Amino acid sequence: KVAGAALAAGLKHPQKAFRIAAAAGLGELGPAADAAVPELTAALKDEDFEVWAEAAAAVTRVDRTRTAGVAKLVAAMKDDNSYVR
Repeated sequence: KVAGAALAAGLKHPQKAFRIAAAAGLGELGPAADAAVPELTAALKDEDFEVWAEAAAAVTRVDRTRTAGVAKLVAAMKDDNSYVR
């Protein structure tokens, strides 16, 4: 849980490489990082494509039994930005 909290905080780092690594790390933790789902879904709105793509992948690994993260992914499919869809 400590690692998950530290990685979740990394999703707000000013450098995109840190945000990407944080999302990837949370994805690797899988369901053990479920407390970070709110931060991961917030990262789906990151200005950088690589960050939100990694966050989206992480949500699918972390939020397997709940629907909060999946609902955010479905909503992203309706985004005006074609890269988000």
